[in-house]
Amino acid sequence: MKKMIGIFVDNTQLRLFNYWQKLLQPLDIDNQSIEDSFQKIVSAYSSSGRYYHNLEHIHHVLINTTKLQHLVQEGLSLSLSAWLHDVIYDSQSQNNELYSAEFASELLEKMHINYNIINRVCNLILTTKFHHPDSNDIDAQILIDADLAILGTRSDIYQDYALAIRKEYIWVKENAYIQGRIKILENFLARPQIYFTADMRHQLEGFARQNMQEEIKLLRNQGNVKFI
Repeated sequence: MKKMIGIFVDNTQLRLFNYWQKLLQPLDIDNQSIEDSFQKIVSAYSSSGRYYHNLEHIHHVLINTTKLQHLVQEGLSLSLSAWLHDVIYDSQSQNNELYSAEFASELLEKMHINYNIINRVCNLILTTKFHHPDSNDIDAQILIDADLAILGTRSDIYQDYALAIRKEYIWVKENAYIQGRIKILENFLARPQIYFTADMRHQLEGFARQNMQEEIKLLRNQGNVKFI
């Protein structure tokens, strides 16, 4: 790790590298492969146009999966899917989850990760497309809840998230974006529950619904909405 310290641009990257190293070292993966794979992940999440789906998002997802550690069934595959679920992200694509799963498969195969784990990681990544995990799949539920935890954060953090999402869709005209965003938020609000684990429902469900309702009000009041 010493030779890598100089290339870390912030403390988040350093913390993430330590986490990545701790995750993979028990698998007898050599340090060079750990470093190389980490740099590929950093490069992907640092590509242009990522205002929300970046390393900060991954850091938050990992933090929230850790909070639910007492529920986890298979920690390695869950952690790897948390790392890689948004590794490919293009706001104009409908297949980001599929491409992320393919990236994950190639990356993990090069490190000789067990095939069953790779297959599980890919399946978990694919569940993030629609955020509808199987009722019997607790690890998928944890991943989805961690991915959606941003919805139930403090209102100021949520507003920053909403602004970041708008920037990722800067190519969409204002009226079309407002209509599309409202539809997405209303679909979430129409669900019987946003979060699947009891822990996250108890902690975040009410805040998430309030945040999304407030965003819808702002979006409908177009004259007061300034995204850029």
